[in-house]
Amino acid sequence: MRRVRRTITPALLAAVLGAAVSTATAHAADSNVALNKSAIGSAACASTEGPAKAVNGSVSGGNADKFCTNASGKWLQVDLGASQSVSGFAVKHAGSGGESATYNTKAFSIQLSADGSTWSTPVTVTNNTAAATTHPITAASARYAKLVITTPTQNTDTAARIYEFEVLGSTPTSGNLALNKAATGSTACATTEGPAKAVNGTVSGGNADKFCTNASSKWLQVDLGATHAVSNFVVKHAGAGGESAGFNTKAFSIQLSGDGSTWSTPVSVTNNTADTTTHPITAASARYAKLVITTPTQNTDTAARIYEFEVYTGAAPPAPTVVPVFDRIPQFGIYVSTEPNYTPPAGVLMWNRGTEYAKKLTAEEQGKLGTDVALRLTYHAQCDNYDRFGSIFYISMPKGQVPTATTPRVTLQDFITPFSDYWQGTKATRVYPDAPMAAYAGALSDPNRDVYLGISGGSNPYAQDACSNRPVDAAFKAVGFTYSLALVSTPSTVAGDRDVTSALSRFEIKTNTHTTQSMSNTAATGKGTLAVSIAGYGAASGGEEYSKTTVTLTALGRQVGQFSTGVDCAQYEQYSPDGNPGIFRNNLTTNPRSWCPGALVETRFFDLGDISDQQVAVTIGINRPVPFVGDSNYRTSVSLIER
Repeated sequence: MRRVRRTITPALLAAVLGAAVSTATAHAADSNVALNKSAIGSAACASTEGPAKAVNGSVSGGNADKFCTNASGKWLQVDLGASQSVSGFAVKHAGSGGESATYNTKAFSIQLSADGSTWSTPVTVTNNTAAATTHPITAASARYAKLVITTPTQNTDTAARIYEFEVLGSTPTSGNLALNKAATGSTACATTEGPAKAVNGTVSGGNADKFCTNASSKWLQVDLGATHAVSNFVVKHAGAGGESAGFNTKAFSIQLSGDGSTWSTPVSVTNNTADTTTHPITAASARYAKLVITTPTQNTDTAARIYEFEVYTGAAPPAPTVVPVFDRIPQFGIYVSTEPNYTPPAGVLMWNRGTEYAKKLTAEEQGKLGTDVALRLTYHAQCDNYDRFGSIFYISMPKGQVPTATTPRVTLQDFITPFSDYWQGTKATRVYPDAPMAAYAGALSDPNRDVYLGISGGSNPYAQDACSNRPVDAAFKAVGFTYSLALVSTPSTVAGDRDVTSALSRFEIKTNTHTTQSMSNTAATGKGTLAVSIAGYGAASGGEEYSKTTVTLTALGRQVGQFSTGVDCAQYEQYSPDGNPGIFRNNLTTNPRSWCPGALVETRFFDLGDISDQQVAVTIGINRPVPFVGDSNYRTSVSLIER
């Protein structure tokens, strides 16, 4: 991708400011409902220019403060989180970010969908030259918005540059008034766990996605920005974020104030144990809301953990449903040749000497899964304190049939364990960010199939590991670590195609080119999406674990995707108390890595368009010299999702 110097001329400044004024005037009563929402798109030009940059509310962060894509099919899709009344759009092109106007998007369309499968196209533009464009429409109800780019620039440059994609709609008055508002509180446990984390609208970002405080006086205060008739509160405690229910807040009160000085106390709780609590009150006028914590946990731990503090003018939305699958399922050694002395819980299948497990979802559990379904994984450290590879998968079977260890499976999410052990206190537990599974919602909830959810990987307890010289028995020492797994969802109707075909599942590619078997399809609407997870492994000096490279995907006679495997591990150092800090630093420059300990391995999705009556084989190109060093390989999963 070509870079340009950011020179702001008077004419360009006037154009940008004029466009901004136009947007505000045209939609003064509306808000940007795409702001900081989940965004996906075609392959990015660079790892720093992904889809999230187009919904971060900023065009002032320099050249990289944009979504850039040079894929053959260029698109950006935003999940608004719930159905919204959409009344228009604003698109900020290259010129809005200070780049040359010749890079402004020339031709594009904007689509809307309620379910992510069936789309309408209320906006089509064929000859734009402006740095910022606004597109009012007749109000339409939708949850998903997609920007499809057909001519990316005014010249022959083929990269699309979108600095912001705004979806304008009326914010319901019954929404969470505290969302992203100014929050203050008692001293935080860590700089990454400040008050703002309790009003960011999410509990799915892992252990650090919370307000944590260990001060002698524990409190959290939110300025709602204006006076409102407050009638409800929701507090999401430690368990809502995947931590132990023993850390749920036991005793607390909620206060309201019109001026931040004089307070009333409409809510007092003395013996809570629940993960999420809802507190309706008689409507009261207030601008400020305060959560005061008196007993932070169910045990002797003194830190308060608040994942979300929500304030409403109407009824609170339904809480997400949590479907437990595994609770501390043990991972035995991958090099042990005998079956472990362990009997799994009723209904759980154990394979490969206690390194793989699967459990059938009941019809009732499948019925609880909606289009926002996500995986919630928790790692519990024990003896093996090294970084190990793990994978979550599912197997779809005809009714009444039971899978075996060799039954074909679909990989849902790969991950790496952190460097930790049983004696590391709170850092012995790693709650991973929730992994969205919307693409697989139809398959997981298919009422006509028996669906088994599984987890695999195993551990490697070793001589002089964390259990050596500890007073623990042989059964404890045989377990490297344990996993808990749950599905999290707000129940809703799942429509559309339910078919998913797996071409590769944790397949080890040892050359720089590999072509999958052909996948047939019966796509109900003729459309298909490719799901790909790939990362390099090999710990020997010069191994692929210590590299980053460009991966190219080709299917249906054309390039359908290209991306870098490089990752930045800095944010994950906090979860690996037993690890070498150097592993997590300078990963994008002098110390490249293909994955991070304590992190999920990214699954990427690529729109294939029309796949009707076509066999889909995928060629994976890895831009690395061969042969790879030692036992290095690229562990790869590829699936075709019909839609």
